[in-house]
Amino acid sequence: MSSAIYVVDTSSWIRLSREHLIEPNSIVWHRMDALIREKRIVSPLAVYNEVLARNDALRVWLGYHEKAFVEAGTETLRIVAEINREHPGLVDHNKKRDDADPYLIAVARMSKAKLVSNNPLVVTEESDNSRKTTKIPQVALKYGIQCIDAGKMLKREGLQ
Repeated sequence: MSSAIYVVDTSSWIRLSREHLIEPNSIVWHRMDALIREKRIVSPLAVYNEVLARNDALRVWLGYHEKAFVEAGTETLRIVAEINREHPGLVDHNKKRDDADPYLIAVARMSKAKLVSNNPLVVTEESDNSRKTTKIPQVALKYGIQCIDAGKMLKREGLQ
């Protein structure tokens, strides 16, 4: 098993809920719960707000795991502004609420600055064949942050 810190995107939470039923005996969801308790899974509050738009089991499950979601402090907001300025194509400006993408990278950068040996990994389903011209993996890499998808996270945790 890994000791990585995972900063999880909305797309990956959704993938996990589609591929693994959220039920009491699910080994995957028990492991997600443990990773949250160990503070090895975090997501920006903007991700939680995106999930709130859904009306499904994922929304309910994440509601019981609010400690996984971190609010943006002053330094995080400064990094988000920097990311938005340097990578204007990352954010969909037509959204009515904050786009979580720059917050994912900012939270990972803040975590990276606080860690000595474990680099945080952004977990996203976004890839180069996305319709967006600027993507999370491209921007994260510019800050020295790697991205993996939910399947790779599960594999690192011995669940696939």
